[in-house]
Amino acid sequence: MKYSIQILVAIIMNSFPIMGIAQEEVFFSNPKKVTETGDSIAVIFSPTNNNIIAYTDRAYSKIYTLSLDNSVNANTRRSMKSISVVSEKSKSGFGFQWTDNGENIVFRAGEFGSSEVILVNIDGNEYTSLTEKVANVSIPILQNNKISYLKDGMLVSQNLPYKGARRHSEYNVNFFQKNGKIVLDSNQISPKNIACFLPKISPNLLSLSYECIDGSLYVYNIITKNTVLVGLGSNIKWSSNGMKLVYERPFDNGYEIISSDIFIVNIDGTNPVNLTDNIDLIVRRPALSHDGKKIATDIDGDIYIADLHGAF
Repeated sequence: MKYSIQILVAIIMNSFPIMGIAQEEVFFSNPKKVTETGDSIAVIFSPTNNNIIAYTDRAYSKIYTLSLDNSVNANTRRSMKSISVVSEKSKSGFGFQWTDNGENIVFRAGEFGSSEVILVNIDGNEYTSLTEKVANVSIPILQNNKISYLKDGMLVSQNLPYKGARRHSEYNVNFFQKNGKIVLDSNQISPKNIACFLPKISPNLLSLSYECIDGSLYVYNIITKNTVLVGLGSNIKWSSNGMKLVYERPFDNGYEIISSDIFIVNIDGTNPVNLTDNIDLIVRRPALSHDGKKIATDIDGDIYIADLHGAF
């Protein structure tokens, strides 16, 4: 992956600590392997329960939920667990999301030319199709108790068919990705000379993150309208308080990824920390627990969860 000189300079400048301010060391400990499939990736914690995660497989063909017990096997050092298959619909694992109440998962399923948006409970036994099958529907965006998506190029927004969603504010942010552009209220907020994608709104609805094809990661402040380059990498995810981000920084040889590290950073791009600098493994797709005390990743097709210290 190649980066521009301007982006590299910005990252180097953001890597220096602020002089005169003591900074607590950020690190993880006690990692545990919680799957044994060799085909488990893209983990996301439940927004309401730090002991429940969801993940998919390498083909994004299924979604699983996994309930972690507080007890640990003394011999294997692995958490006790129970696994449910939530979806076996084609491509449902790419871009799936938890609803705010932690009781459902929303995903786009199907192949190009015939896809739909579906809501399912975490046991995988109650499906609700939110769209009929259409030629083209985008990955859905969730905020408050509403869902929005592009359906055949048109923005559609609707209420989710359940009660009890946690509301962070009384407004919704109208944003979407189209033709390599991130659009907010009809205005393009991403750089005009490069394709960007995967916009994600912070849990407090104050900022948007997105990724660009050159590996740059940005945060747009909805209130101040300022954009900050926060890092280089991919697979960015928010902390539950909307103040920090985690992401991976992979490197490839033109054919496959040969190394990858996990970073955590403030939303203004300050204090980036490489959490896996001393680990000779390809560590990918990080996610934070709701309380910020745990971090999950996938390594060689299995999910690992570790305790996170000093970040919050």
